[in-house]
This record gives sequence, C-alpha cells and structure tokens, in this order.
Amino acid sequence: MGRVIQPYIVVTRASALTGPLRQHLEEWFNREFENNSIVHDKPTWYALARFENTIIGRLGILNRKITVGKQPVRISGLSGLAILPEWRRVGIADLILNRAELFITHELKAEYGLLICRDETAPLYLKRGWERIDSATYFSQKSGIYRFKKTTMILRCAHRHWPAGEIDLCGLPW
Repeated sequence: MGRVIQPYIVVTRASALTGPLRQHLEEWFNREFENNSIVHDKPTWYALARFENTIIGRLGILNRKITVGKQPVRISGLSGLAILPEWRRVGIADLILNRAELFITHELKAEYGLLICRDETAPLYLKRGWERIDSATYFSQKSGIYRFKKTTMILRCAHRHWPAGEIDLCGLPW
C-alpha cells in the first residue's frame, strides 16, 4: 500500500523569513512570471507549501486599500502562485489557496481577495468561487499609470456586492 505524501502549508510574515529565503522567493517569482519590466510590490505574508526541508510552492499575500469606481475597497491581494514542476497537478495549488483564502477571510478580515492572472490559469480560480471582473484594472509605476492586460479576479470574503467601475490598485501591482 502506498504512502500518503502530505505537504505542510504555512502562512508566515515575509519579515519573519531569513533574507536568503525572501530573496529565493522573489527570484522564484521573477523566473516564473518573467515580467522584469514591471516593478511589483513585495508581499507582506507568504503561504508556503513545504515537504520535508523543501519549499515546493509559494503564494504572496498583501493588504491594500484600492478604489473601484472611486469607492475605497479593502482587499487582500494574492500574487505569484508557483509550484515546483515535479509537484504540479497533484493538488498543491489547491492546498495553498485553501490556506490563503482562510487567512485573508478570517485573520485579515478582507472584504475581497483580488488577483491578476493569465487567461489560461483563470479556470483554477473560477472553480474555487473566484469571479472574473471585466472592468479595467490600473496600476502605478514610476513612469505613470498603466492598464493590466491580464484577467482580474475577486473572491468575496465578506459576501458584499462588488462596486461597478474601473479598478485602481492605488500603487504598484503585486
């Protein structure tokens, strides 16, 4: 009979991680998402999947007040879900997202979760109850304000109505 392999999922403050580990997680994000021309905000927390002494998955989390149609909205932003190639398609992403969604809903008391993703990864989030938002989403860089060309998705943590209008991340993207 086969042995059940279960990774451990933990949410930890980025500031509690060692410098080399934070750097490793940032480099992993840059490799996976190859978007070096855009400056991203750093996560305040990480949801990490660990197996034995190896981090096999990561997800960044931060809190931000954004505006939607000029109305302030408190969100927790999720960024950079990445799984080591040999651990993909075995449920690690779902385990990380389960823990992160509980964290932002019950511990951070976010009104919404918000993430930006590629169209091909949207089904992962849709099956979990995230919703695609068709409004334009804008973010800041030193050189100006830009519109995301990717998919914006929300999770209703407080079961409130999402306001109508354009989304301004009110700072750097994550």
